[in-house]
Amino acid sequence: MVRQAFRASVLVFAVIAASSTSFADHHEVGEVEKAVKKFYSQLSSGQFKEAMNHVAIGGNGYVAQGGLMAIGSEEVRQGIVKLLQDGAEQGAEMDVQPHDIKVAVHGGTAIATYLVDAKTKEADEDEAKEQINRGTLVWARTDDGWKIVHWHVSELVPDEN
Repeated sequence: MVRQAFRASVLVFAVIAASSTSFADHHEVGEVEKAVKKFYSQLSSGQFKEAMNHVAIGGNGYVAQGGLMAIGSEEVRQGIVKLLQDGAEQGAEMDVQPHDIKVAVHGGTAIATYLVDAKTKEADEDEAKEQINRGTLVWARTDDGWKIVHWHVSELVPDEN
């Protein structure tokens, strides 16, 4: 009898664990999905300061074409904003559109995974490059709402099989 109750408990836990929204109400999942879309929309529309305000001081991560970037202070965050603004003023462009967003919320932490269609053009280039990236954003609930504490973006490379 105890063994059957244990097995039933394990089965119930397995079913709950398989559902990413079981640990949080649907409202939180929707908030994080909306925040992901807003972050990318702001990057694409040149609202760099607003986009970078989604990133927590102390956050770090990898972008598709670069090394580890860390936001160790407000000065670093503002330096990144200035770098993005200067690039846009010189002709750099970016259009990044996330899709297939999946969010799992576990307490005060949320993990968003998605694909992002990216069109980017450096200031000294004539044509934009297009690629599909995989992305993960780790969010933490703060007094100021959800903030990005870690990110990882990498180019989606098709299987060669």
